[in-house]
Amino acid sequence: MYSEDSFFTLTILGQIGLVALSISLAALFLYVCWATTSKKPIWLRLAIAIFLFMLFIWLMPQVYYTYYIFLIDVPWQVIIQPPPTPVDLARILFFAENTNLSFHAQAVIGWLLILVGLFRPKLSKLVR
Repeated sequence: MYSEDSFFTLTILGQIGLVALSISLAALFLYVCWATTSKKPIWLRLAIAIFLFMLFIWLMPQVYYTYYIFLIDVPWQVIIQPPPTPVDLARILFFAENTNLSFHAQAVIGWLLILVGLFRPKLSKLVR
């Protein structure tokens, strides 16, 4: 399913770097979701989580493209498109978008953000 994914065109060090970058960015967004949803009503926690997911989908392609600039010879350019629509977000969350690692990882991050947003109060009791 993922054989055509650009991830597999990278060297092993490039792949390791991309995985490290992805984990770091996901952790950053999850932390921001955790930190900003404390003592908020459930509807606001969910709205924050969805907003952060939208930001992730919208802005991260530029971060990843910048990473690729350091690995391979591609020209510098701005690749940020208009923000995703609610339909775009739903297609990603329900794995209805392209079948590649990037979209599937985005869906996982989206669901994790939503879970953190929804269950923040219960999760903070588990962490203590």
